[in-house]
Amino acid sequence: MPVVIGAFFAITVIVTAVGWIRAVRRDPSLMRWTMRDIVVASALAVAIGMLFIAWSWITELLKFIPEPFSAWSVGFWMIGGTLVPYIIRRPGAALMGELVAALVEAPLVPWGITTLISGLVQGLPAEATFAATGYKRWGLGVLMTAGALAALGGFLQEYYPYGMSEQIITVQIISVVLRMVGGGVLAGLVSKLTGDALVETGVLEGLPIAEARESTQTV
Repeated sequence: MPVVIGAFFAITVIVTAVGWIRAVRRDPSLMRWTMRDIVVASALAVAIGMLFIAWSWITELLKFIPEPFSAWSVGFWMIGGTLVPYIIRRPGAALMGELVAALVEAPLVPWGITTLISGLVQGLPAEATFAATGYKRWGLGVLMTAGALAALGGFLQEYYPYGMSEQIITVQIISVVLRMVGGGVLAGLVSKLTGDALVETGVLEGLPIAEARESTQTV
């Protein structure tokens, strides 16, 4: 299993690096974050971090659901790696979204500073998903894949520290499947619905998600 875990994260790093290079060669402006991009991404990530705090305590109330059947709830913690990049659409947005949200969450949840590790291992697979598309595809399928892979990253990071390795294989399979489904729905689908709803209000005017919507409508 250590080899699988190491290989998974090595692949995500390579895919991300290659995706960044190819995307920047195609369009150098992708790396030019505007001040508004930074402000909006930061504000979103902070708001998501506050939601993470609330979700942390909500999941405590869900402990009556036996493991691994409550594993789907972990999926919500992946939304920093899907909503922020869906709106900003620039390399690094998924990592930023998860890491900033984790930093906000850290002082007020039982897991403390270790949430930063979670932010990294969850944000990286999401970033790799968008990088693999060259930061050109932002449909529901891509967002749900990013959420699912982020959840898989979280599962692998927790495999030994949280005792999952000691569970029977059936429990492990159910847990990882439910986590990935939760990530796909609670992070991927919810990000799509939220981003699209925000665009309709006009508050995201001038940001990549709004510009993409306008160009589509024009065509």
